[in-house]
Amino acid sequence: MSVLICLSVAIVGVSYGVTAGSAGFSLWQLSALAVLVLGASSEFLFIGIIAAGGSATAAVVAGLLINSRNFAYGMSAGSFLGTGRYKDSGWRSMVGAHLVNDESVAVAMAQESVERKRAAFWFCGIGIAVSWPIGALLGGSARQRRPRPRRVGIGCRVSGCHSGPCPACAEGKGDAACRPDRCSSRGGHVAVPAARYRAARSAAEYRGDDTVPGEGSMNTASVWIGIVVFACGSYALRASGVLLRARVKLSSFAEKTLDRAVVVLLLAVVATSTIFIGHDVAGPARMLGVVAGGICAWFKAPLVLVVIAAAGTTALLRLSGVS
Repeated sequence: MSVLICLSVAIVGVSYGVTAGSAGFSLWQLSALAVLVLGASSEFLFIGIIAAGGSATAAVVAGLLINSRNFAYGMSAGSFLGTGRYKDSGWRSMVGAHLVNDESVAVAMAQESVERKRAAFWFCGIGIAVSWPIGALLGGSARQRRPRPRRVGIGCRVSGCHSGPCPACAEGKGDAACRPDRCSSRGGHVAVPAARYRAARSAAEYRGDDTVPGEGSMNTASVWIGIVVFACGSYALRASGVLLRARVKLSSFAEKTLDRAVVVLLLAVVATSTIFIGHDVAGPARMLGVVAGGICAWFKAPLVLVVIAAAGTTALLRLSGVS
């Protein structure tokens, strides 16, 4: 089970690397996020806000809000990280706190004994901590190595040729300086930072310029400080849950309630990922695929069959024209 989860995480990591690279993040930056934050959805949100022109502060606050669920996961993981022969091993709990995430806690909670929970948590957590950065690095490298388009003249009207915006729009001079007759956007200039960045990047690439405007715009002190603060805050949320559980003795009723709360939180994450894609509602193909996988899981089918049923149902529906 953990191996399949790690493989899927690596595939999503490739998508994350491509997305971060397209937004202007360097390999060092996207790798630092992947290793230090280790939170897929929050990292996507972080790079999305900055790429859209938002401040690093806004990106950090939004990312930490998404990662706040790891406090509850840490409380659950603390029940088996600091028990048994590892009761007095504080450094193991601190290292394990970094591995607290949706998948590692879910796999651990599915086990019966404390020993099996601990083993499953470490195996899955370490696998994700390795596969996610590797996938991100592969995606970012592939994005940087993509071939540049051939040189064309600005305003080229050859069929199938997209020459990009005119130089005025590319340099962000505004609509007043726009040359509609030489601008592929046909005057549809959107005055937002992300659009200007893409316009400048497109124009520079088609000129054959190796120094793409905006490519180094993410390599600023504010972005790096944001990454460090984001990583420290994310770890603090995880570690505080683990430490609190180790120092507070809960009644049996409270422990059962906490475990159930973690399961509900995991189901909420699954439901959100199923129903929404960013700000949009996902199509019926994905929802029906999750339903098919859920039915297989209900009848205790092997995880491989559950994944095949979910992915196969979604793929067949999309091939038939159902999005």
